[in-house]
Amino acid sequence: MRKTKKFTPNLIEKYHKLGRGKGTFSEYIPFHRVSRSDPSSIGLSHLKNWSDRKLELLSNCENDALLFAHMLPNLIDIREQIPLSYEGGLHEVKDYDTYTSNQNFLGTKQICEELGIKHPKVNGKGRSIPWTMTTDLLLTLKSPDNKPYLLAISIKPKNFILEGRSKRILEIEKTYWENRGVEWLLITPETYHPNVALTLRMTYHWAMHSKINENELRRYADILIEGSERPLYLTLNKLKEKLGDMSLTQCIFWQNVWTGNVPIDLNRGWRPHDIYQIISPHEFQQLNPILCRRSTWK
Repeated sequence: MRKTKKFTPNLIEKYHKLGRGKGTFSEYIPFHRVSRSDPSSIGLSHLKNWSDRKLELLSNCENDALLFAHMLPNLIDIREQIPLSYEGGLHEVKDYDTYTSNQNFLGTKQICEELGIKHPKVNGKGRSIPWTMTTDLLLTLKSPDNKPYLLAISIKPKNFILEGRSKRILEIEKTYWENRGVEWLLITPETYHPNVALTLRMTYHWAMHSKINENELRRYADILIEGSERPLYLTLNKLKEKLGDMSLTQCIFWQNVWTGNVPIDLNRGWRPHDIYQIISPHEFQQLNPILCRRSTWK
């Protein structure tokens, strides 16, 4: 029987030497990976296409959070399992903007000292080194003046108990990002409706593949809005008559939905016989915990 691989000081040091947690876009390598050479994650892992590479997600909850992140209109890049600096250093946004200040920010070591929290460690073969803390998703977004900024997201499973040592560890992560002026969210399944997440999972293929130009999408948005309050298949069939291809029709419909051009109630399902309903842009944003910045942290 194969033994479960465990984290050791040697393994963490190896990750750093391999350059894990560094790079941007297609060159980024997550610190923890979906690989047989890595200790297994607790949840079901996923691989998703992004920027000519595979995003490596360690649980269903991370996968759900990624789907919500994809709906952000100003999303530039996604870095999963990004390590937090132990000793401190330059701002993580500098990877995208060389004009960012060369100011040094606190690392987890100093933050633990200031908060009075014992820093996590990893032990093995008579050695002990500081554990490299990570953030599950670090999103790079574009501001109205085209400057990049970051949004950090920690993701925990259903019924996660936010107290004791677990809460203190998250407090380190939260302080790390807030010290850098980066907003930090704690996303759990309690922050969104399961039907919304299911709809996103089932429509991901149409929403993210064969990406259609925004101007082309908007050409059909009014038709899709006018077709609401009746089964989805009636609207899809009507649009298919114009386009001649159902796969393209599905892409246009769901990409209009995911971008918010056609804000529908995602609670009501995705199947062709389901009746879809238009809701206000505000109500649509509230369905997405990342878009409306809803957090489990109290």
